Amino acid sequence: MNGIGVRLLVCFAIGGAPLVSFGAEPPRTCAGPQFRGGPEHRAVYCGDPARHVAGALWRFATGGPIDSSPAVAGEIVYFGSGDGSLYAADVSTGREIWRFDAGGAVDGSPAVDASAVYVSSRNRRLSCVDRTSGRAKWSVPFGEDLPFPWGYEVFLSSPALDGDSVYVGGGDGLVYRVAIADGRVIWKFPTGGRVRSSPAVSGGVVFAGSFDGVLYAIDARSGKLRWKYGTEGATIDLEKWGFDRRSIDSSPAVADGVVTFGSRDAHQYTLDAASGRLLWRLAHPVATPDHAELAWCESSPAIDGGVSYAGSSDGHFVDAVELKTGRELWRHATTQRVIGSPAVSGDLVVAGSGDGTIFALDRKDGRRVWSFPTRARVYSSPVVARSTVFVGSADGSLYALSDRRPGASFLPRRAVYSDPKLSGWFSGAAAVRDYLASEGYELLDAATLPEFLGDRAADGVPSVVVFASDQPPSSVTTSAGDAPPLVRRYLEAGGRAVWVGFPPFALKSDEATGKRTGLDPAATRRILAVGPEAFSSADAEDRGAITTAEGIERGLPRSWMGSFPVSPGEVDVVLSRDTQGMANAWAKRFGKGEFVRLWGMQTPITELEAVRRVSEHGLVPPAGGAR
Repeated sequence: MNGIGVRLLVCFAIGGAPLVSFGAEPPRTCAGPQFRGGPEHRAVYCGDPARHVAGALWRFATGGPIDSSPAVAGEIVYFGSGDGSLYAADVSTGREIWRFDAGGAVDGSPAVDASAVYVSSRNRRLSCVDRTSGRAKWSVPFGEDLPFPWGYEVFLSSPALDGDSVYVGGGDGLVYRVAIADGRVIWKFPTGGRVRSSPAVSGGVVFAGSFDGVLYAIDARSGKLRWKYGTEGATIDLEKWGFDRRSIDSSPAVADGVVTFGSRDAHQYTLDAASGRLLWRLAHPVATPDHAELAWCESSPAIDGGVSYAGSSDGHFVDAVELKTGRELWRHATTQRVIGSPAVSGDLVVAGSGDGTIFALDRKDGRRVWSFPTRARVYSSPVVARSTVFVGSADGSLYALSDRRPGASFLPRRAVYSDPKLSGWFSGAAAVRDYLASEGYELLDAATLPEFLGDRAADGVPSVVVFASDQPPSSVTTSAGDAPPLVRRYLEAGGRAVWVGFPPFALKSDEATGKRTGLDPAATRRILAVGPEAFSSADAEDRGAITTAEGIERGLPRSWMGSFPVSPGEVDVVLSRDTQGMANAWAKRFGKGEFVRLWGMQTPITELEAVRRVSEHGLVPPAGGAR
């Protein structure tokens, strides 16, 4: 991309360390505070894995998308944003410590040493920033970006720290070695395309991919070429295809004497690190079968225990591949592209997707263990520290995701349940769903609602579910033995449910086909101890109502509409009273949670914002470090 000005590289100093030669795999090393956890880019995070995620401890909102991957060092997490800033925040609270104006979008990931933070930005610079104060120490300008007509250039090259040097690529087609002490450029190595791949350093060799479709192995001390490998993409006529099938945007990872990386020519490649000899390549077909082997492999592989874990763009998957043979061990399908790079944490593989979901897979079989939604695509690569997952989203926020722990305070989970098969009487379900989804609510259907309710019943994280569809699956309303139904357990544990359609739980449908099979008027009373045993024609009458003081406080307008009212004596809070004194909007408490009834008419809701206000009343925690 053509920008104005000079690209800046920011540096942080690091102590010298001798370069080693290739040989037997060294003892497992845990990730440090730089892209993919270290110069070899293995992305292995030790300590207690985030085996279960209950929610977000905090969310730090910036002014632009976060495609940069964070780095955690001590008590501070460092990350960049598309708003042009590099941020430092407290890992426990999300409180901002400082921010540095990088002069352009920070789409590369920071590297951190004892005294400084290094990051590249879209003003064509590598910057070195004081770790304590956030003030610039030095910067290195890159040259003008080489031509690239194909677009879709999400990432910048992230600096790799090794010994007394930092290695990084530029849009000018050069790989740089820079002295961390003073920003002096020690050498520059030319390639035939922009270098957005982040260099990996191992055994005295720098490995870097280029948009020319070539992986280069460069002597780390001298800057001279050791070998190069041209992918299939290097020979493809792009004008014929009409889109980029050449660039290497994926960053290489090195382990067990091999280097592995992805390419936009739809393959993951693995080479002998000493010679550049091809060991194997694995095709990434697209998710739909009418196009063969055209899925970009943008993801940077993670390596642990002789297995590579990588994502696929239009292939819509994450897979595990035996590093020595290229044999695929499992493949987990995703709903959208995986551009970011997986991380290994204990027995989990953690990644993000274009649908905004952050998820963890079991390393043995690729089974999904947990997931968490953000409000926009996730191309940032997750970092795991202190049993917490730190990851950015294009919604402009950095998230700190964790399991329930003593004293922890989580941001509320907001969700809307909508399933087309189980909707019918209330004609405004789609409008409720779409509006709340635009406000960042998680989308739940009949398959995912029970899991959400069950998880919140177990972890007690504050949450609300708005039922846009008239009928939930029977698995949440049916009692098992002496245990109350799942929806009651959810309420008693502190959850909130907001119901806007037909009287709660009273519709009966075939869950496979959605065909209406009857009514169960007593279901509301059986589950909620509210309402009549049977409906009368008068119950279905649409009536205007006057909102009570409690209803106005929660966000309802002064007048409201509704039908199927209940006796005010059966509920804990009357939100509006109709002309006959009945409660047609109300709330009833169950343990720590409550059930809220609104609207109840067949026609679409005219006050969607009021539904959101009532749903979130009292849920948002007081302002603090979280944003």
